[in-house]
Order: sequence, then C-alpha cells, then structure tokens
Amino acid sequence: MKRYGSRRIRESLKQKGIRIGRRKVAEIMRKEGLRAIQPPRFIPRTTGSKHGKRVCRNLLLDQPKPSQPNAVWTSDITYMPLKGGKWAYLCTWIDLYSRQIVGWQLADNMEEGLVREPLVRALLKRRAKRGMIVHSDRGGQYLSRKMKKVTVAARSKLSS
Repeated sequence: MKRYGSRRIRESLKQKGIRIGRRKVAEIMRKEGLRAIQPPRFIPRTTGSKHGKRVCRNLLLDQPKPSQPNAVWTSDITYMPLKGGKWAYLCTWIDLYSRQIVGWQLADNMEEGLVREPLVRALLKRRAKRGMIVHSDRGGQYLSRKMKKVTVAARSKLSS
C-alpha cells in the first residue's frame, strides 16, 4: 500500500540479513525522492457544541478550588483508537476536590448513556450534598432529556 517508511524498510532488510541503520535508509529514501504515504488521520470529535440546545452558564468561572469532597464534579469524554479503525469512548466523572474518578463508562458510541450511567452510579455510591456543582463541556450528551431527569432527581434526593 506504499506505506513503507524507513523503519519498515530497515526491518525488512534486517530480516533478509542486510545490516543498515534506519537513518541511512531515511537518507537514501530522501536522495531517491521516496516517501511513505501516510494514511489520513481521522480524529473523532467528542464535543458537538452546535446542537442548538440551551446550555447553563459556567459556575466554575472565578471560583476557588473546592474545599470539600463532592462539592464539584466534572466530566469529559475521550476516545481511544482500536484495531480495525474503530473507536472506544471513555467518559469520566471526577471529584475536583480529591481528583478521584467517581464514575466512568466505556462504550463504542457517544450516546447520552455514556455520560448518564456513570453519573447515576456515582450519585448512588457517594454522599453528595445539595448545592453540588456538576460541570461538563457543552456536548449534546450532557444536555439530553434523560440527563436532565437524573440531575433533577439527584437534586430532590440531595435535599431530603
């Protein structure tokens, strides 16, 4: 597929019993005008801010660091490339005071369950108090109706 670079060529020559350094192979390739064709890099977007949904203002701006556990939880989604060109998506919820991960979920998609389910588990596991701030980027997964129900239900449980 014309994707052999100096490393692969050196390894191929080594298997044939020819000893040569990678830099020498790269130098010869440059002189001959040879370059490996790099496959295009596709990096998935984890934040889609153009969803048209109403977003909350950022409550963390100009705030001091939390002084106790369960005062502020933040979340984000990251991705990991898998073999075969597929991706795995990881959502984590972190307590900003302790920097501990309080909830996480791994999935092959970025649907709202990826962010909602670990939050529900974390809320059930930890003793959060009323007034806790839940902060995330402005991605559509965090703004779904089911996510809103979780935060409303959590607010009512936290108040009792």
